[in-house]
Amino acid sequence: MKNEEERCSVNFNLISDKTKKKLNQWLQRDLSLKGRVLLTKAEGLSRLTYAAIPLFVNKNLSNSIDKSLFNFIWKNKTHYVKKSVIMNTFERGGLNFLDFTTLNNTFKINWIKHFLKNPTSTWNFIPNYIFSKVGGLEFLLLCDYKIEKIPLILSKFHKQMLLAWSLIYKHNFSPHRCFIWNNQLIKFKNKSLFFKTWFNNNIILVSQLINDNGSLMNYSEFLNTFGIPVTPREFAIVMDAIPSGILILLKGAGKPDCLPDLDPKLTSVGKICFATTMRNNNRNIRSLFQKDVTSIPNVVPYWSNFVNNLNWGNIWNLPYKYLLTNKVREVSFKIIHRYYPAKHYLLRFKLDICVNCSFCGICPETMVHLFWQCPYAITFWKDLSRYISVNLIADFSLFWKNVLFGFHDNKSKKQKEIYLVNLLIILGKYHIHKAKFSNSKPSFIAFGKETEQYINSIHDSKNKKAAKTIQLCSIFNVFI
Repeated sequence: MKNEEERCSVNFNLISDKTKKKLNQWLQRDLSLKGRVLLTKAEGLSRLTYAAIPLFVNKNLSNSIDKSLFNFIWKNKTHYVKKSVIMNTFERGGLNFLDFTTLNNTFKINWIKHFLKNPTSTWNFIPNYIFSKVGGLEFLLLCDYKIEKIPLILSKFHKQMLLAWSLIYKHNFSPHRCFIWNNQLIKFKNKSLFFKTWFNNNIILVSQLINDNGSLMNYSEFLNTFGIPVTPREFAIVMDAIPSGILILLKGAGKPDCLPDLDPKLTSVGKICFATTMRNNNRNIRSLFQKDVTSIPNVVPYWSNFVNNLNWGNIWNLPYKYLLTNKVREVSFKIIHRYYPAKHYLLRFKLDICVNCSFCGICPETMVHLFWQCPYAITFWKDLSRYISVNLIADFSLFWKNVLFGFHDNKSKKQKEIYLVNLLIILGKYHIHKAKFSNSKPSFIAFGKETEQYINSIHDSKNKKAAKTIQLCSIFNVFI
Protein backbone atom coordinates (compact mmCIF):
# COMPACT_ATOMS: atom_id res chain seq x y z
CA MET A 1 0.00 0.00 0.00
CA LYS A 2 1.73 3.17 -1.23
CA ASN A 3 -0.43 5.79 0.48
CA GLU A 4 1.14 6.50 3.88
CA GLU A 5 -2.11 7.68 5.48
CA GLU A 6 -4.03 4.60 4.39
CA ARG A 7 -1.20 2.36 5.55
CA CYS A 8 -1.26 4.01 8.98
CA SER A 9 -5.02 3.49 9.20
CA VAL A 10 -4.72 -0.18 8.28
CA ASN A 11 -1.96 -0.69 10.85
CA PHE A 12 -3.74 0.97 13.77
CA ASN A 13 -7.50 1.35 13.25
CA LEU A 14 -8.34 -2.23 14.25
CA ILE A 15 -6.19 -2.00 17.39
CA SER A 16 -7.55 1.46 18.22
CA ASP A 17 -11.18 0.34 17.87
CA LYS A 18 -10.56 -2.73 20.01
CA THR A 19 -8.92 -0.54 22.66
CA LYS A 20 -11.90 1.85 22.75
CA LYS A 21 -14.33 -1.06 23.06
CA LYS A 22 -12.33 -2.55 25.94
CA LEU A 23 -12.15 0.77 27.78
CA ASN A 24 -15.88 1.36 27.32
CA GLN A 25 -16.56 -1.95 29.07
CA TRP A 26 -14.74 -0.62 32.13
CA LEU A 27 -16.99 2.46 32.26
CA GLN A 28 -19.68 0.30 33.89
CA ARG A 29 -17.47 0.00 36.97
CA ASP A 30 -17.36 2.62 39.71
CA LEU A 31 -13.63 3.28 39.42
CA SER A 32 -11.58 6.09 40.87
CA LEU A 33 -9.79 8.63 38.69
CA LYS A 34 -6.44 7.03 39.43
CA GLY A 35 -7.90 3.62 38.61
CA ARG A 36 -9.06 4.84 35.19
CA VAL A 37 -5.66 6.43 34.54
CA LEU A 38 -4.05 3.07 35.31
CA LEU A 39 -6.44 1.36 32.88
CA THR A 40 -5.51 3.77 30.07
CA LYS A 41 -2.01 2.30 30.40
CA ALA A 42 -2.91 -1.34 31.06
CA GLU A 43 -5.82 -1.72 28.62
CA GLY A 44 -5.07 1.18 26.26
CA LEU A 45 -1.44 2.02 25.63
CA SER A 46 -0.20 -1.54 26.15
CA ARG A 47 -2.27 -2.70 23.15
CA LEU A 48 -0.80 -0.01 20.90
CA THR A 49 2.83 -0.35 21.98
CA TYR A 50 3.86 -3.25 19.75
CA ALA A 51 2.61 -1.56 16.57
CA ALA A 52 3.90 1.92 17.47
CA ILE A 53 7.53 0.91 18.14
CA PRO A 54 8.56 0.16 14.51
CA LEU A 55 5.92 2.18 12.59
CA PHE A 56 5.08 5.76 11.69
CA VAL A 57 1.99 7.11 13.48
CA ASN A 58 0.36 10.17 11.92
CA LYS A 59 -0.79 13.15 13.95
CA ASN A 60 -4.52 12.61 13.41
CA LEU A 61 -4.32 9.06 14.73
CA SER A 62 -2.24 10.11 17.75
CA ASN A 63 -4.72 12.86 18.59
CA SER A 64 -7.65 10.47 18.18
CA ILE A 65 -6.08 7.91 20.54
CA ASP A 66 -5.22 10.60 23.10
CA LYS A 67 -8.76 11.95 22.93
CA SER A 68 -10.31 8.53 23.53
CA LEU A 69 -7.96 7.86 26.48
CA PHE A 70 -8.69 11.23 28.05
CA ASN A 71 -12.43 10.88 27.49
CA PHE A 72 -12.30 7.53 29.28
CA ILE A 73 -10.72 9.16 32.35
CA TRP A 74 -13.75 11.47 32.56
CA LYS A 75 -16.29 8.75 31.63
CA ASN A 76 -16.96 10.46 28.26
CA LYS A 77 -18.41 13.43 30.13
CA THR A 78 -17.19 16.89 31.09
CA HIS A 79 -13.43 17.28 31.55
CA TYR A 80 -13.00 18.99 34.90
CA VAL A 81 -9.21 19.29 34.88
CA LYS A 82 -7.00 20.13 31.91
CA LYS A 83 -5.09 17.38 30.16
CA SER A 84 -1.85 19.33 30.70
CA VAL A 85 -2.51 19.21 34.47
CA ILE A 86 -3.54 15.53 34.63
CA MET A 87 -0.27 14.67 32.85
CA ASN A 88 1.68 16.09 35.80
CA THR A 89 3.19 13.81 38.41
CA PHE A 90 1.45 13.38 41.77
CA GLU A 91 3.97 15.82 43.26
CA ARG A 92 2.76 18.55 40.87
CA GLY A 93 -0.98 18.03 41.24
CA GLY A 94 -1.51 15.53 38.42
CA LEU A 95 -2.31 11.84 38.08
CA ASN A 96 0.68 10.65 36.03
CA PHE A 97 -1.48 10.36 32.91
CA LEU A 98 0.58 9.18 29.93
CA ASP A 99 -0.58 10.27 26.50
CA PHE A 100 0.05 8.23 23.36
CA THR A 101 1.86 11.08 21.56
CA THR A 102 4.52 11.27 24.27
CA LEU A 103 4.83 7.48 24.36
CA ASN A 104 5.27 7.31 20.58
CA ASN A 105 7.98 9.99 20.70
CA THR A 106 9.74 7.99 23.41
CA PHE A 107 9.74 4.94 21.15
CA LYS A 108 11.35 6.96 18.36
CA ILE A 109 14.10 8.19 20.71
CA ASN A 110 14.71 4.60 21.77
CA TRP A 111 15.10 3.68 18.10
CA ILE A 112 17.90 6.28 17.87
CA LYS A 113 19.47 4.83 21.01
CA HIS A 114 19.55 1.31 19.56
CA PHE A 115 20.80 2.60 16.21
CA LEU A 116 23.71 4.50 17.75
CA LYS A 117 24.65 1.46 19.80
CA ASN A 118 25.29 -0.60 16.65
CA PRO A 119 24.85 1.42 13.41
CA THR A 120 26.41 -1.25 11.17
CA SER A 121 24.16 -4.12 12.23
CA THR A 122 21.98 -5.88 9.67
CA TRP A 123 18.85 -4.08 10.89
CA ASN A 124 20.54 -0.67 10.66
CA PHE A 125 22.35 -1.15 7.35
CA ILE A 126 19.85 0.77 5.19
CA PRO A 127 19.28 3.78 7.52
CA ASN A 128 23.03 3.95 8.14
CA TYR A 129 23.61 4.22 4.38
CA ILE A 130 20.90 6.88 3.99
CA PHE A 131 22.14 9.11 6.81
CA SER A 132 25.79 8.72 5.74
CA LYS A 133 24.90 11.09 2.88
CA VAL A 134 24.54 13.93 5.41
CA GLY A 135 27.41 13.01 7.75
CA GLY A 136 25.71 10.17 9.61
CA LEU A 137 22.86 10.21 12.11
CA GLU A 138 25.17 11.14 15.02
CA PHE A 139 26.19 14.37 13.27
CA LEU A 140 22.69 15.14 11.96
CA LEU A 141 21.24 15.02 15.48
CA LEU A 142 23.56 17.87 16.50
CA CYS A 143 22.67 20.05 13.50
CA ASP A 144 20.04 22.78 13.44
CA TYR A 145 18.08 20.93 10.78
CA LYS A 146 14.61 21.39 9.42
CA ILE A 147 13.25 18.07 8.21
CA GLU A 148 11.80 19.47 4.96
CA LYS A 149 15.17 21.07 4.09
CA ILE A 150 17.34 17.95 4.54
CA PRO A 151 18.58 16.90 1.05
CA LEU A 152 17.37 13.31 1.47
CA ILE A 153 14.24 11.34 0.63
CA LEU A 154 13.30 10.07 4.08
CA SER A 155 10.58 7.67 5.14
CA LYS A 156 7.77 8.94 7.36
CA PHE A 157 9.21 6.90 10.23
CA HIS A 158 12.64 8.55 9.98
CA LYS A 159 11.03 11.98 9.71
CA GLN A 160 9.02 11.30 12.85
CA MET A 161 12.17 10.10 14.61
CA LEU A 162 14.01 13.34 13.71
CA LEU A 163 11.01 15.40 14.77
CA ALA A 164 10.90 13.65 18.16
CA TRP A 165 14.58 14.46 18.73
CA SER A 166 14.13 18.11 17.72
CA LEU A 167 11.33 18.47 20.29
CA ILE A 168 13.71 17.80 23.19
CA TYR A 169 17.12 18.85 21.83
CA LYS A 170 17.05 22.65 21.80
CA HIS A 171 19.61 24.60 19.75
CA ASN A 172 20.94 27.56 21.69
CA PHE A 173 22.35 29.55 18.78
CA SER A 174 25.98 30.52 19.07
CA PRO A 175 28.07 31.93 16.18
CA HIS A 176 31.02 29.82 17.33
CA ARG A 177 28.97 26.59 17.03
CA CYS A 178 27.07 27.42 13.85
CA PHE A 179 27.38 24.38 11.56
CA ILE A 180 27.60 24.80 7.79
CA TRP A 181 25.98 21.45 7.09
CA ASN A 182 22.33 20.44 7.55
CA ASN A 183 21.62 23.97 8.78
CA GLN A 184 18.11 25.23 8.04
CA LEU A 185 19.50 28.78 7.65
CA ILE A 186 22.18 27.86 5.12
CA LYS A 187 20.38 26.67 1.98
CA PHE A 188 20.88 26.16 -1.74
CA LYS A 189 17.74 25.75 -3.85
CA ASN A 190 15.74 25.65 -0.62
CA LYS A 191 17.67 22.62 0.70
CA SER A 192 20.33 22.57 3.41
CA LEU A 193 23.88 21.76 2.34
CA PHE A 194 26.22 18.85 2.82
CA PHE A 195 29.49 18.27 0.96
CA LYS A 196 31.24 15.09 2.01
CA THR A 197 34.75 16.24 0.98
CA TRP A 198 34.53 19.32 3.19
CA PHE A 199 33.08 17.35 6.09
CA ASN A 200 35.76 14.64 5.87
CA ASN A 201 38.42 17.37 6.07
CA ASN A 202 36.87 18.73 9.29
CA ILE A 203 35.38 21.84 7.70
CA ILE A 204 32.25 21.98 9.83
CA LEU A 205 31.76 25.47 11.30
CA VAL A 206 30.97 28.75 9.54
CA SER A 207 33.63 30.42 11.71
CA GLN A 208 36.27 28.29 9.97
CA LEU A 209 35.51 30.13 6.71
CA ILE A 210 36.21 33.59 8.16
CA ASN A 211 39.55 35.26 7.36
CA ASP A 212 41.62 37.53 9.61
CA ASN A 213 39.64 40.58 8.44
CA GLY A 214 36.37 39.12 9.70
CA SER A 215 35.04 38.45 6.19
CA LEU A 216 34.41 35.27 4.24
CA MET A 217 37.51 33.80 2.60
CA ASN A 218 37.93 34.14 -1.13
CA TYR A 219 38.63 31.09 -3.26
CA SER A 220 42.43 31.35 -3.15
CA GLU A 221 42.46 31.95 0.63
CA PHE A 222 40.32 28.85 1.09
CA LEU A 223 42.64 26.66 -1.01
CA ASN A 224 45.73 27.96 0.79
CA THR A 225 44.18 27.40 4.24
CA PHE A 226 42.66 23.94 3.79
CA GLY A 227 44.54 22.59 0.78
CA ILE A 228 41.70 20.43 -0.53
CA PRO A 229 40.47 20.26 -4.13
CA VAL A 230 37.18 22.16 -4.32
CA THR A 231 35.56 23.41 -7.51
CA PRO A 232 34.75 27.14 -7.81
CA ARG A 233 31.06 26.26 -8.20
CA GLU A 234 30.99 24.22 -4.99
CA PHE A 235 32.84 27.00 -3.18
CA ALA A 236 30.40 29.62 -4.47
CA ILE A 237 27.38 27.53 -3.42
CA VAL A 238 28.58 27.37 0.20
CA MET A 239 29.70 30.99 0.47
CA ASP A 240 26.57 32.43 -1.14
CA ALA A 241 24.32 30.31 1.09
CA ILE A 242 25.64 31.76 4.37
CA PRO A 243 23.22 34.50 5.56
CA SER A 244 24.58 37.99 6.19
CA GLY A 245 23.16 37.93 9.73
CA ILE A 246 25.47 35.08 10.74
CA LEU A 247 28.46 36.89 9.19
CA ILE A 248 27.71 40.04 11.19
CA LEU A 249 27.68 38.02 14.42
CA LEU A 250 30.99 36.38 13.49
CA LYS A 251 32.85 39.64 12.81
CA GLY A 252 35.62 40.02 15.34
CA ALA A 253 34.78 36.67 16.95
CA GLY A 254 37.99 35.04 15.78
CA LYS A 255 38.56 31.48 14.65
CA PRO A 256 37.61 28.52 16.86
CA ASP A 257 40.41 26.98 18.93
CA CYS A 258 39.02 23.49 18.46
CA LEU A 259 36.05 21.73 16.93
CA PRO A 260 33.08 20.84 19.15
CA ASP A 261 32.35 17.24 20.13
CA LEU A 262 30.25 15.56 17.46
CA ASP A 263 28.70 12.96 19.74
CA PRO A 264 25.03 13.47 20.70
CA LYS A 265 25.52 11.10 23.67
CA LEU A 266 27.66 13.81 25.35
CA THR A 267 24.91 16.46 25.26
CA SER A 268 22.69 17.04 28.29
CA VAL A 269 19.72 15.50 26.47
CA GLY A 270 21.83 12.64 25.11
CA LYS A 271 23.06 11.71 28.58
CA ILE A 272 19.42 11.09 29.54
CA CYS A 273 18.15 9.52 26.31
CA PHE A 274 21.10 7.30 25.47
CA ALA A 275 22.12 6.21 28.97
CA THR A 276 22.73 2.48 29.27
CA THR A 277 22.95 2.18 33.05
CA MET A 278 20.25 4.62 34.16
CA ARG A 279 17.13 3.13 35.76
CA ASN A 280 13.69 4.27 34.59
CA ASN A 281 15.23 5.47 31.32
CA ASN A 282 11.90 5.57 29.46
CA ARG A 283 10.36 7.62 32.25
CA ASN A 284 13.23 10.10 32.08
CA ILE A 285 12.84 10.42 28.31
CA ARG A 286 9.08 10.96 28.66
CA SER A 287 9.69 13.70 31.22
CA LEU A 288 11.70 15.62 28.59
CA PHE A 289 8.67 15.65 26.28
CA GLN A 290 6.13 16.32 29.03
CA LYS A 291 8.11 19.25 30.38
CA ASP A 292 6.82 21.44 27.54
CA VAL A 293 3.22 20.19 27.51
CA THR A 294 2.35 20.03 31.22
CA SER A 295 1.16 23.10 33.12
CA ILE A 296 0.74 24.29 36.69
CA PRO A 297 -2.81 23.68 37.97
CA ASN A 298 -4.84 26.89 37.82
CA VAL A 299 -5.91 26.30 41.42
CA VAL A 300 -2.36 27.06 42.60
CA PRO A 301 -2.60 30.84 42.03
CA TYR A 302 -6.27 30.76 43.10
CA TRP A 303 -5.63 29.28 46.55
CA SER A 304 -2.42 31.31 46.93
CA ASN A 305 -4.58 34.45 46.91
CA PHE A 306 -6.16 33.27 50.18
CA VAL A 307 -3.30 31.44 51.92
CA ASN A 308 0.33 32.56 51.82
CA ASN A 309 3.46 30.41 51.57
CA LEU A 310 1.78 27.16 50.58
CA ASN A 311 4.18 24.28 50.02
CA TRP A 312 2.44 22.71 47.04
CA GLY A 313 4.80 19.77 46.78
CA ASN A 314 3.86 18.67 50.31
CA ILE A 315 0.17 19.40 49.73
CA TRP A 316 -0.10 17.27 46.59
CA ASN A 317 1.96 14.47 48.18
CA LEU A 318 0.05 14.37 51.47
CA PRO A 319 -2.62 11.73 50.56
CA TYR A 320 0.11 9.46 49.21
CA LYS A 321 1.93 9.34 52.57
CA TYR A 322 -0.72 6.92 53.84
CA LEU A 323 -2.00 3.54 52.73
CA LEU A 324 -5.42 4.72 51.57
CA THR A 325 -7.81 3.67 48.84
CA ASN A 326 -7.94 5.86 45.75
CA LYS A 327 -11.54 6.81 46.55
CA VAL A 328 -10.37 8.44 49.80
CA ARG A 329 -7.56 10.33 48.07
CA GLU A 330 -9.87 11.42 45.29
CA VAL A 331 -12.03 13.50 47.64
CA SER A 332 -9.05 15.68 48.58
CA PHE A 333 -8.03 15.87 44.91
CA LYS A 334 -11.48 17.10 43.86
CA ILE A 335 -11.69 19.64 46.67
CA ILE A 336 -8.31 21.23 45.96
CA HIS A 337 -8.93 21.22 42.19
CA ARG A 338 -12.29 22.90 42.87
CA TYR A 339 -14.58 20.48 41.06
CA TYR A 340 -16.08 18.58 43.99
CA PRO A 341 -19.72 17.80 42.99
CA ALA A 342 -21.44 20.02 45.53
CA LYS A 343 -24.93 21.01 44.37
CA HIS A 344 -24.05 24.64 43.74
CA TYR A 345 -21.21 23.52 41.44
CA LEU A 346 -23.49 21.08 39.58
CA LEU A 347 -25.84 24.00 38.84
CA ARG A 348 -23.45 24.87 35.99
CA PHE A 349 -24.44 21.68 34.19
CA LYS A 350 -28.04 21.17 35.31
CA LEU A 351 -30.19 24.25 35.88
CA ASP A 352 -33.21 22.60 37.52
CA ILE A 353 -31.28 21.09 40.46
CA CYS A 354 -32.14 21.96 44.07
CA VAL A 355 -29.04 23.57 45.59
CA ASN A 356 -29.97 23.32 49.27
CA CYS A 357 -27.41 21.59 51.51
CA SER A 358 -27.71 17.81 51.77
CA PHE A 359 -27.27 18.09 55.57
CA CYS A 360 -28.98 21.23 56.87
CA GLY A 361 -31.32 21.75 53.89
CA ILE A 362 -31.21 25.53 54.34
CA CYS A 363 -28.09 27.12 52.81
CA PRO A 364 -26.84 26.67 49.23
CA GLU A 365 -24.53 23.65 49.10
CA THR A 366 -21.17 25.06 48.09
CA MET A 367 -18.00 23.10 48.71
CA VAL A 368 -16.99 25.40 51.56
CA HIS A 369 -20.42 25.14 53.17
CA LEU A 370 -20.60 21.36 52.88
CA PHE A 371 -17.16 20.66 54.36
CA TRP A 372 -16.83 23.57 56.79
CA GLN A 373 -19.74 26.00 57.32
CA CYS A 374 -22.69 23.63 57.64
CA PRO A 375 -23.77 23.19 61.30
CA TYR A 376 -23.33 19.43 60.96
CA ALA A 377 -19.82 19.86 59.54
CA ILE A 378 -18.97 22.37 62.29
CA THR A 379 -20.08 19.90 64.96
CA PHE A 380 -18.08 17.11 63.34
CA TRP A 381 -14.83 19.13 63.15
CA LYS A 382 -15.32 20.37 66.73
CA ASP A 383 -15.65 16.80 67.97
CA LEU A 384 -12.57 15.76 65.98
CA SER A 385 -10.58 18.76 67.29
CA ARG A 386 -11.58 17.87 70.85
CA TYR A 387 -10.42 14.28 70.31
CA ILE A 388 -7.07 15.49 68.92
CA SER A 389 -6.63 17.92 71.86
CA VAL A 390 -7.16 15.12 74.37
CA ASN A 391 -5.08 12.42 72.67
CA LEU A 392 -2.47 14.08 70.44
CA ILE A 393 -1.88 17.85 70.61
CA ALA A 394 -3.10 19.94 73.53
CA ASP A 395 -4.84 23.25 72.67
CA PHE A 396 -5.34 22.07 69.09
CA SER A 397 -7.09 24.46 66.69
CA LEU A 398 -8.41 23.57 63.26
CA PHE A 399 -8.98 26.07 60.44
CA TRP A 400 -10.46 25.77 56.96
CA LYS A 401 -7.00 26.01 55.36
CA ASN A 402 -5.96 22.96 57.41
CA VAL A 403 -8.97 20.99 56.21
CA LEU A 404 -8.04 21.93 52.65
CA PHE A 405 -4.29 21.47 52.73
CA GLY A 406 -3.38 19.74 56.00
CA PHE A 407 -0.61 20.71 58.43
CA HIS A 408 2.91 21.16 57.03
CA ASP A 409 5.07 22.58 59.81
CA ASN A 410 8.46 20.97 59.20
CA LYS A 411 10.00 22.84 62.14
CA SER A 412 7.53 21.46 64.66
CA LYS A 413 8.80 18.92 67.17
CA LYS A 414 5.50 17.06 66.97
CA GLN A 415 5.91 15.50 63.53
CA LYS A 416 4.47 12.17 64.70
CA GLU A 417 1.34 13.84 66.02
CA ILE A 418 0.98 15.93 62.84
CA TYR A 419 1.26 12.76 60.76
CA LEU A 420 -1.80 11.30 62.53
CA VAL A 421 -3.70 14.60 62.49
CA ASN A 422 -3.36 14.87 58.71
CA LEU A 423 -4.57 11.28 58.37
CA LEU A 424 -7.65 12.05 60.47
CA ILE A 425 -8.40 15.16 58.40
CA ILE A 426 -8.22 13.18 55.13
CA LEU A 427 -10.46 10.45 56.56
CA GLY A 428 -12.77 13.15 57.97
CA LYS A 429 -13.30 14.71 54.54
CA TYR A 430 -14.08 11.28 53.13
CA HIS A 431 -16.56 10.67 55.96
CA ILE A 432 -18.43 13.90 55.10
CA HIS A 433 -18.37 12.92 51.42
CA LYS A 434 -19.85 9.49 52.22
CA ALA A 435 -22.51 11.04 54.44
CA LYS A 436 -23.61 13.33 51.60
CA PHE A 437 -24.13 10.48 49.14
CA SER A 438 -25.67 8.07 51.67
CA ASN A 439 -28.29 10.62 52.81
CA SER A 440 -26.98 10.60 56.37
CA LYS A 441 -25.32 13.21 58.59
CA PRO A 442 -21.65 13.46 59.59
CA SER A 443 -21.15 11.83 62.97
CA PHE A 444 -17.93 11.65 64.95
CA ILE A 445 -19.08 8.42 66.61
CA ALA A 446 -19.59 6.78 63.20
CA PHE A 447 -16.29 8.27 62.03
CA GLY A 448 -14.51 6.72 65.01
CA LYS A 449 -15.89 3.27 64.15
CA GLU A 450 -14.86 3.68 60.50
CA THR A 451 -11.34 4.76 61.49
CA GLU A 452 -10.99 1.76 63.82
CA GLN A 453 -12.04 -0.52 60.96
CA TYR A 454 -9.47 1.16 58.69
CA ILE A 455 -6.69 0.70 61.28
CA ASN A 456 -7.65 -2.96 61.73
CA SER A 457 -7.66 -3.51 57.95
CA ILE A 458 -4.06 -2.33 57.57
CA HIS A 459 -2.81 -3.89 60.82
CA ASP A 460 -1.25 -6.95 59.18
CA SER A 461 0.00 -5.14 56.10
CA LYS A 462 3.75 -5.15 55.38
CA ASN A 463 3.50 -1.82 53.60
CA LYS A 464 5.84 0.78 55.16
CA LYS A 465 3.11 3.44 55.22
CA ALA A 466 0.73 1.10 57.02
CA ALA A 467 3.43 0.02 59.48
CA LYS A 468 4.19 3.64 60.35
CA THR A 469 0.51 4.42 60.88
CA ILE A 470 -0.01 1.37 63.12
CA GLN A 471 3.13 2.17 65.11
CA LEU A 472 2.06 5.77 65.80
CA CYS A 473 -1.51 4.74 66.68
CA SER A 474 -0.03 2.31 69.21
CA ILE A 475 2.29 4.96 70.68
CA PHE A 476 -0.54 7.45 71.21
CA ASN A 477 -3.18 4.81 71.89
CA VAL A 478 -5.66 6.14 69.32
CA PHE A 479 -8.16 4.01 67.39
CA ILE A 480 -6.46 0.78 68.51
